[in-house]
Amino acid sequence: MFVLNPLDCSLTHYCSIPAFLEGTSANFMYMPPPPCEIHLDLDALDETAPGIDYRDTIYCQLPEKYLLSLTDLFSDKDWDSLNVWIDQGPSGIALSGLSPSFDTAYAYITLIGRSSHAGRDSSAVVCKNDFSFSLPALLSDEATAGGIWSPAGLFDPKEDAAGVYQYIVSDAFCPDDTAAFLMSIFPEPVFDLGPDQIQCPGDTNYFKIDLNNMDILWSTGDIGNETSITSPQHVWVEMTDSFDCHYFDSLEVVSDDGCIISKLFIPNIFSPNGDGFNDTWGIASAEVFSHVTMSVFDRWGNMLYYTDQLPLAWDGRTRKNRMANPGVYTYVFELVTLNDNRYLKKGTVMLVR
Repeated sequence: MFVLNPLDCSLTHYCSIPAFLEGTSANFMYMPPPPCEIHLDLDALDETAPGIDYRDTIYCQLPEKYLLSLTDLFSDKDWDSLNVWIDQGPSGIALSGLSPSFDTAYAYITLIGRSSHAGRDSSAVVCKNDFSFSLPALLSDEATAGGIWSPAGLFDPKEDAAGVYQYIVSDAFCPDDTAAFLMSIFPEPVFDLGPDQIQCPGDTNYFKIDLNNMDILWSTGDIGNETSITSPQHVWVEMTDSFDCHYFDSLEVVSDDGCIISKLFIPNIFSPNGDGFNDTWGIASAEVFSHVTMSVFDRWGNMLYYTDQLPLAWDGRTRKNRMANPGVYTYVFELVTLNDNRYLKKGTVMLVR
């Protein structure tokens, strides 16, 4: 008989059944995968015409139950017979056809089992804004360590495309084993707060998210689809969908210096006569500036009044505390905004009694 060495597929001939097989019965024949191929020349033993009576492949992974008939084993010699012992494999499989006899030749076959496994296929769905996902966490318990990931073993939903990722392990005798992992990303809602905005004093900026089935929280503390602000600030919104995925957007609302200057109201006439109406003149909203000065000149360019203190209000008196005469006076305002921009506003005002 022949004993097959599964490491190098070599065959060793025995003239009689080895002691370790005595008293055992023949099992079954499998048609398992590469790498080994057996060539048994039974004619050399019975001194008949040379030729290979049996040729088959030793499989690395056992297939479904498969029966091989005597006719398949010896298609050209119906009187030859072969007893087959298989070292491992499922029970309950028998050689089909006639019962083999023990008067011709014997073969002892060891089926080569896999030494490594990639494990079971799996899948996962993650949120677009999740942290990078370690794919080895998806490996099943039977997976052999040390395999190779393709295209990578780290899935970053912010950068990587959804699709199939593979874990591949090599084997000493058998083909590579591969497990496939389908990585998907929950659909991302479409929303955008837009670019940064400007705000003029007294204005209100409104914001709205047109999405349903979302838990929405604004930086203002509002809950729901809308919020509004009346002062420059950082505005953000955080949303959580039904998959427990979190989404975030923000923008800056800043004061518009040009808007402040263009909307600045400076009266062109006042009457400081002590009647309680229009007795002072100046800028009512000077608190929107970080620094202000007001200078008033007569027609010859002489400075009659100056102040850098709030409120900016002239009561018609000169710096010498004398009442100015009715007439037209020139003014100059120096205005420094909260954004540290400097503006000069010049004009004339009429003083009447």
